[in-house]
Amino acid sequence: MWLIVPVLLFSSSLVASKVFTACELAQKLNDRFTDQITKGLASREEVSKYYTDIPLLVCIAGYHNFSTSNVVVTDDRVAHNGIFGIVPHDLKGDPALLLDDNIDLDVKTFLEKVLYVAGSLYRNENNRNFYDKLCTYPEVEYVSCYLNNYVFGRYRVPIPLNPNLLYKTYQNRTIEVPW
Repeated sequence: MWLIVPVLLFSSSLVASKVFTACELAQKLNDRFTDQITKGLASREEVSKYYTDIPLLVCIAGYHNFSTSNVVVTDDRVAHNGIFGIVPHDLKGDPALLLDDNIDLDVKTFLEKVLYVAGSLYRNENNRNFYDKLCTYPEVEYVSCYLNNYVFGRYRVPIPLNPNLLYKTYQNRTIEVPW
């Protein structure tokens, strides 16, 4: 059993959240990775790998309702915050930053802590295989997006047919389930 908790944050100022469409998010990720190369913030090798992750990132965000303010608390009281469901202890910094409309930290943390082995360009195959299974047929449908001025259509991204499926697969870490 899990719980989706709507979050309203108050601090010195109100934190704004955003709900993306799948295509908006694909465009945002593409622009972010392009900016990282042009500003010299990341290597070409690093960013070229990240470009291929855009459809998977969009799908994972779909399991979190494309919402930057999404919070899911599982039975064992683990919170999964933001558009990618990041567990706060994996974050360097204030967990509230996962719930605002700026997804830069969310993307960086999810790539570095979940999809890749920290500090390297080696894929974390266990995590990736888990999400790949949730982000392929028959669990998804595909939409075509405009990505940029050169990929102006037919850029396919998967959208979960059942956004609740991700957390329905959640298994409490202390319970062994027969295979």
